Amino acid sequence: MWSLSNGTQKDTLSVARNILKHPKLVPGGGATELTVSATLKQKSSSIEGIEKWPYEAAAVAFEASKEVL
Repeated sequence: MWSLSNGTQKDTLSVARNILKHPKLVPGGGATELTVSATLKQKSSSIEGIEKWPYEAAAVAFEASKEVL
């Protein structure tokens, strides 16, 4: 059996306590990042010219961050 360091044990207990007190979780696996990316792409399709570039760049960045996670 493996043991956890004291800091890891405290982190684990803090996460468990927070989930019990406030049972709200964000989907994992990059789901949030992909949703934000898709929303930004959709928004950029309604904008013309260079004003849409920041939306497109941010969408690509969110997709890339999912791969890093």
